[in-house]
Amino acid sequence: MGEVPMHATKKLVPTLDTTPPAVVIAEARQSGQGALTLTVQLSEPGTAYCGVVSDQHHPPSQWELLRQGASAIVAPGAPGLLASVVLSGLPQDTELDAYCTASDRASAHADLAVDNFPSDQAVLSTKLDVHTSFDSTPPVLTQTAPGYGAFASCVPDGFDAGCKTTLTFEFDEDIFRGQGNITFVCLSNLAFCLDVDVPMDSHLFDGGFTFIQNEALYITFDTPLVDASTFKVVFGDGAVADSRGNGFVIDVTCDPWFNPLWQSALAPCQPTYSFQTPS
Repeated sequence: MGEVPMHATKKLVPTLDTTPPAVVIAEARQSGQGALTLTVQLSEPGTAYCGVVSDQHHPPSQWELLRQGASAIVAPGAPGLLASVVLSGLPQDTELDAYCTASDRASAHADLAVDNFPSDQAVLSTKLDVHTSFDSTPPVLTQTAPGYGAFASCVPDGFDAGCKTTLTFEFDEDIFRGQGNITFVCLSNLAFCLDVDVPMDSHLFDGGFTFIQNEALYITFDTPLVDASTFKVVFGDGAVADSRGNGFVIDVTCDPWFNPLWQSALAPCQPTYSFQTPS
């Protein structure tokens, strides 16, 4: 057979992809309290799977990364074949080891049933030391009972004057006692209403008691609050804080004369919470 007839038989025959993608953790950056974003690079389109373990802890298996880790897709044509894998719900201010694995898109071919995965040794080589950020944010008030501006629910006490009630403050994390005070300031009925100070360094105060259960603070008044009054609640600095000592503070709204443009030089006005006692 001559060269020309032989050349005419030329045909491109694709081979099946049986090689796994290479995985590299290019970067780790903090992306919020207890969250990290890993920038992962693959050698071909596929899906990256990542997770963390405690520093110097036994590395995770590939199955653990697949089932318990976070993932991100590297699409064909993705710039640099990069993907961002977000890991959230991590302990704060903690040293961790990050690992990643990946799968390619081999199973998209009719003659292959499964994707290709790196070897266990290749997964171990992706290890990157990471550190989550220190908790520097105060607790956030998520719910109150009664609600803002609503009426307190008073314990039935017959014809006795005043309102015996329990106020509930719920936060987004566990809170702890401090050395400051919580003050109930009268905003109406000023001729009869009396301000109340609640020191938080003890569970007892002159007029009732306080109780903290995880994220919730309960303030119970055994001595009745004055009827038909509106109370503003002021959490003084250091009254309650999270486990890192970040204190929660609420005080007053901005006065009408306050220019919001000044807030670049001064602290923003604090939010206000108030409630009412029934007549």
